[in-house]
Amino acid sequence: MRLIVLNIWGGSRLDELADFVRVESGTTDIFCFQEVLDRDTDLMDYPQQYKGGTLKTLKKELDLFHAYLTEPYTSRLTNEPAVLGLSPRSLGIYHKAD
Repeated sequence: MRLIVLNIWGGSRLDELADFVRVESGTTDIFCFQEVLDRDTDLMDYPQQYKGGTLKTLKKELDLFHAYLTEPYTSRLTNEPAVLGLSPRSLGIYHKAD
């Protein structure tokens, strides 16, 4: 079994992340990612660090994996409320389908 755990920095390097998971998905059973954004737009206060579309990109690249997303969590970086789908970051877990 192969497990990869990464802090994806809110998707700030989303293109590189997509390339990485595309290459590694063939030999990896589980991916665990920190700072997954479930939103279409960048986080206004930190647009270079927290990119929108992170969750959609990961689901597209890992289409043969089951995806799980935790309830969002916040930090002092933003005043946004911890509302599912609006909060800045969540933990994402993806495991290969049987």
